[in-house]
Amino acid sequence: EKKNRVLFEQTVSFAATLLCHSLERGYRTALVCTNVPPMMVPPLSGRPAQLRILKTLSEVEYQTTYSLPDLFNTWRFTGSWSGRCLVVGLSDPHTGVLKKLNEVIGPVQYFHVGTPEWRELFIPPMYLREARGGAHD
Repeated sequence: EKKNRVLFEQTVSFAATLLCHSLERGYRTALVCTNVPPMMVPPLSGRPAQLRILKTLSEVEYQTTYSLPDLFNTWRFTGSWSGRCLVVGLSDPHTGVLKKLNEVIGPVQYFHVGTPEWRELFIPPMYLREARGGAHD
């Protein structure tokens, strides 16, 4: 449980960094979080989008009640959602969800938090590394 909470913090930090970086480069970005209730920010651009996304991420809480497949059926994606999709999660996603996202939005890439591929992309802040019992390089 404690390890998953640390990984959750890393996930939120990674999402904030990635989305802000994308917005600063002029890309439209969107956010969907498996929160209770689900949180969604449609594709937007500019400073107002950055503030809205960061506010949304600050309100997301760690939860184990619902997964991406559970919540996917309630989301409606319009044509404005087309683009690339990066899914970041604490567990393996249901392949049907990734396939559906690929059909509705476009190319999908999944990162499983805590895996070697994840660690290559994300170097957590020192305070998070210390929470795990030491730095991992």
